[in-house]
Amino acid sequence: MIDLVCLDVLPQEEINKLFLDIHGVENLDEIKDKGTIIVTLHMGNWELGGAFLTYRGYDFTAVYERHPDKNVSEFFNNIRLKHKFGIVDRRDFKALISAIREKKNIAILGDISYDSQVVLVDFLGVNYGLPAGAVVLALKYDIPVIPAVCIKSGSGYRILVSPLLKMEKTGNYKKDIQFNAQKLAKILEGFILKYPEQWFVFKRFDNNEK
Repeated sequence: MIDLVCLDVLPQEEINKLFLDIHGVENLDEIKDKGTIIVTLHMGNWELGGAFLTYRGYDFTAVYERHPDKNVSEFFNNIRLKHKFGIVDRRDFKALISAIREKKNIAILGDISYDSQVVLVDFLGVNYGLPAGAVVLALKYDIPVIPAVCIKSGSGYRILVSPLLKMEKTGNYKKDIQFNAQKLAKILEGFILKYPEQWFVFKRFDNNEK
């Protein structure tokens, strides 16, 4: 949240100066104006990374979790809108589907579930309930997923973009969700294992994760 507050006072020029590069920019170019689901983590500075990508011409719509205090939610969303983010409340399913059908790039935080819609995967050595939304939407609307993170690197930032993760379909819906979620989990796990000090998830992980 501190990073998001700081973003409120940063102009576009200063944001651009903070970034060293985009590793895997060709993966973003591949889906530009085609629509995909970008899955990121509570890692580095994901809000700043979103602003930078927007100014580079990679428009996207961020799915956000509504803060219990309406005024706080409005404050945060005004910052996102200031930096040209599209935004949609994760509970507003109609607006989310509309954005997908308009071929917008949907950005989702994929490491914490705020409800019971999870799929159990092997994640960091435990049986973990990974949010199912990204995989479910990708399967249903036949769109790829791109895992990506924004990490701190020296005095600046880097954006790391993985290749497109295309959903594999067998006709067994439940197995397809499980299989593709596990593939996504392994990629996200790779980011965390490489930059563990930059992963900001303050919750307990155990083998009884639901």
